[in-house]
Amino acid sequence: MERGGRIINIASLAGLNPAPGLASFAASKAALISFSQSLHYALRGNGVVVTCVCAGYTRTDLQRRAQVDASRLPEFIWAGPVLSHERHSPLVNVAARWWFPGG
Repeated sequence: MERGGRIINIASLAGLNPAPGLASFAASKAALISFSQSLHYALRGNGVVVTCVCAGYTRTDLQRRAQVDASRLPEFIWAGPVLSHERHSPLVNVAARWWFPGG
């Protein structure tokens, strides 16, 4: 059996911060972040790299329905209309180093 591989989970910044009005959404993203951390440590000896991408907020109807005051969130936290590898790969690298120190 070959060893190694990659697992990429997509979470959200909502999993890192309290999100009134979005409690179940934030809790599910927090669980995915924790799950990814656990997998990282469990599988790293097998050559498996686990990354959890915490994407920025997107401007959708979700915030309005949850009565989120978007004006209180800094502009840098919002994802742009086009998500490109070039734009977000540095953020992914920073997130990987932050959450999985010592690799």
